[in-house]
Amino acid sequence: MSKSFPDHGPLLAAANYWVERCLVNDGSVFTEESLWTLETLEEFKLRFIENFLEDKRSFMKKLEEQLSEGTPALSKFTSELMWALYLFPGKLISPGKKAEQVKSIWGWSGEPFPADPTQPASFEEWIGHPGTAFNTHRWREVSYLWRVTYFFKRLDKKMRIKLLGVPWEFVEWLDRIEDSSQRLMRNILLHLIFPDEFDRIATNGHKRKIRAAFADKIGTSGTEGRPAGLSTVAGYDWDLAQIRKTLEKENPSLEVDFYEKPFLGAWEEGGKHDDKEEDDDESPISPSAKRWVISPGAQARHWAQCLEEENITIGWEDVGDLSQYENREALQAAMVECYGDQSRHSNSSLTLWDFRHGIQIGDVIYAKQGMSKVLGWGVVRSAYRFEPERGEHGNVLDVDWKDTREVTLPEQCRVPLKTLTNVGGHPRFIEFVDSFYGSGAAIAPVPVVVDPVQPYSREMALEDLFMEETDFDRILALLKRKKNIILEGPPGVGKTFVARRLAYALMKEKDEERAPMVQFHQSYAYEDFIQGYRPDGKGGFNLKSGTFHYLCKQARKDEKRDYFLVIDEINRGNLSKIFGELMMLMEADKRGPDFSLQLTYSETSDDTFYIPENLHLIGTMNTADRSLSLVDYALRRRFAFITLKPEFESPRFREQLKKRGVSDPLITTIQARMKQLNESIAADSRNLGNGHRIGHSFFCPGNGVTADDAWYQEIIEYEIGPLLREYWMDSDTRADEELKKLGL
Repeated sequence: MSKSFPDHGPLLAAANYWVERCLVNDGSVFTEESLWTLETLEEFKLRFIENFLEDKRSFMKKLEEQLSEGTPALSKFTSELMWALYLFPGKLISPGKKAEQVKSIWGWSGEPFPADPTQPASFEEWIGHPGTAFNTHRWREVSYLWRVTYFFKRLDKKMRIKLLGVPWEFVEWLDRIEDSSQRLMRNILLHLIFPDEFDRIATNGHKRKIRAAFADKIGTSGTEGRPAGLSTVAGYDWDLAQIRKTLEKENPSLEVDFYEKPFLGAWEEGGKHDDKEEDDDESPISPSAKRWVISPGAQARHWAQCLEEENITIGWEDVGDLSQYENREALQAAMVECYGDQSRHSNSSLTLWDFRHGIQIGDVIYAKQGMSKVLGWGVVRSAYRFEPERGEHGNVLDVDWKDTREVTLPEQCRVPLKTLTNVGGHPRFIEFVDSFYGSGAAIAPVPVVVDPVQPYSREMALEDLFMEETDFDRILALLKRKKNIILEGPPGVGKTFVARRLAYALMKEKDEERAPMVQFHQSYAYEDFIQGYRPDGKGGFNLKSGTFHYLCKQARKDEKRDYFLVIDEINRGNLSKIFGELMMLMEADKRGPDFSLQLTYSETSDDTFYIPENLHLIGTMNTADRSLSLVDYALRRRFAFITLKPEFESPRFREQLKKRGVSDPLITTIQARMKQLNESIAADSRNLGNGHRIGHSFFCPGNGVTADDAWYQEIIEYEIGPLLREYWMDSDTRADEELKKLGL
């Protein structure tokens, strides 16, 4: 029987219903329709994930625009996605507002919300309070929930059911999803799906505090049965599970809840926490409180994590625990020893000394980005502590973040560039931030968007790929010169995988917003890609930009950086119809405003369009799909075509499999058998040929799969087997012979 804290039972039951209906199957929360399908998830990716809007409108206003060109099923799915997102959190948003948003999004489909939904849309109860970061970064949490769902649905149903039956295998799978360690929804999902194993703790900061407070309850038996591949965050989860089991034995009459007395008082100062509903009256800031401005990492890159964990952190990890130094001179000497003596570290040592000794409980902290932006403010709630497991930013102070609206400072109010500054002597700064943050609800909250971009190099791309360096460099050179390339090849050679890495390598950073992806299909049209009229929901029509038109507009605003559009399965669409009059503008020597022309839906002669020089196209094409028409010659000459081949014999392929736990004998078996199969396919030049060979991607394990003999057999039987039977559809005997050679 699942654990059910007071009033949480109905919500956990609703979560269980959602998992069964929507994650295991393709159903719906509110109706009998099929909404949680891969097709709808792909559409959400196009309209929301790859269509990020940077303006200052509210989340709901931007979401409405993003979904405006989608199908009715997309709006209904998004309504249910938000319903799932809102199951856990309380206090951040009222029950009425939650239900209103869920129903409004459903209404964008053009259909009324079900009068008698299968699951109620009310949110009178809630499970926990994830903190202000959940609202501030709501779009990130939505994106993460989509990612988890998307990759989970790509597993076969048998594997989905298996993972849901083994909590710690599910955790290992979940923590391979991008951004898992930073997202509150990661912890929320684990409690909703496995309430017996995972507590209702949304933030990693609380998990660390609770683990530290009850460390003596883990005991030597805490490591027994612990999976070897757990992430750092999953390690907290494991320890907390052991702590809870110990506390349940010691307190048989109590249900262990770390947000309830007596357990709350052991880890939260004063025995009181914002997870509980309570009066929001705050005691005034002490007149003696100091005011500090601090940068949460270079360009505020740790800001999202600080919000989530309700703290502020600072770096210089090599110096270690700042409490060990008797004075600032000793600290400065240690910095010279660690980092050299070029600057004597006068400012840096002062920063660290102030962080450890200057900042006191009750002081005010302003988080900044550069010299001109304040990201929010809060009150320090703990003494300094050192957490070496954090790595770079192991120096920590807990902060109660009060307001996370971003504001740009006037020039006369700007603060020094250094990491930490006592701004008590900056009256203009204090006057400005007091006037801004003191005005309350009159100023609409502005979401804080912390740049998620990560540096990316040619060497990083090659680590992920199995091709030779010379081949990769040749493709990069073609892409720079021609601006348009198509990666063609048989199934499983990683065409889409390579496409994104080519873009990142030329951008020198991993920025999905500058390299979105679309997938062509038979119904894809000019109106989807370039421009067209769409219903406005009020009986009329509005002219809307398609994916390519929007990306061109973004690239023109940012001429110093390269942009890329990855077009998956480019030959599945009617290319002349999709590209229309832009066929000519795609040529590398016809980019820029000098070649502007009117589009089909241009309303005046001045309404013209051009493709900027910093935009590149990367298409992918499956050479084994006989149902597709050839790319017409007019378009073909505007692209450079690169053929990718299976890379089973690449040393990097063997290295990658070994890293993922595949044994040497099994790797050798895969390489030998697939080489023989591909030689057979290539030799059948009448029916198949090189374009139908099998690619290495079939054997790149991931998603929590144990890569053993059973895994190999599943791939042969359920993935390669059906493909071979389709190849030799006129000769079942031939297909069976090849499968027998593969060990089936």
